[in-house]
Amino acid sequence: DWSSDVCSSDLKSCAVIVDALCAGRTPLVESPIPPGRRTVSVVCDGRVRRTGNIRLRAEETTIFRCR
Repeated sequence: DWSSDVCSSDLKSCAVIVDALCAGRTPLVESPIPPGRRTVSVVCDGRVRRTGNIRLRAEETTIFRCR
């Protein structure tokens, strides 16, 4: 069972880092990330724009706003 997450952002092509691993670029939609507690960071132009802790649940969509 995988979770899906949606990382919406006004900033395009920023790196989305989940638990210190690159998960893709914004906007990130339906990235298969295992359920559980995760640390998410959004990095643009070499700077961390947002960091937060989220809980992903199996078969659910989690929205992490990156603005």
